[in-house]
Amino acid sequence: MLVEYIRRGGNKKYHIINGRRKQSLRSGGIRRGAMVALLGEDGEVRTGWSLCHRLDKFDRDRAVQVAKARAENGKKYEIPRSIEQTYARFQNSAANFFNKDNHSTAHVIGQATLDAAKS
Repeated sequence: MLVEYIRRGGNKKYHIINGRRKQSLRSGGIRRGAMVALLGEDGEVRTGWSLCHRLDKFDRDRAVQVAKARAENGKKYEIPRSIEQTYARFQNSAANFFNKDNHSTAHVIGQATLDAAKS
């Protein structure tokens, strides 16, 4: 599973494989959400996101839980405009990450495409 935290002013990225943190990269900002990518049973990369309301207190575990549930359930969710570009970059990173680990997929199934979100 790949987790990246959405931050106001930057992102924090973790590469997590089999429950172990492999790499951590950080650029500043206040955490406000999470994006999760995982490899589905069908061999395709599935992604999901969560975003905390600006008046709520951020909870890291809850953010990952919501993003993971969205990645697993396969429903399409409209991506908030504020994270469209970040989410698109994350989807590309996820495809590369899982491809690099010798998985047979380069296709990412997101919970909404940018085209659908812009419509």
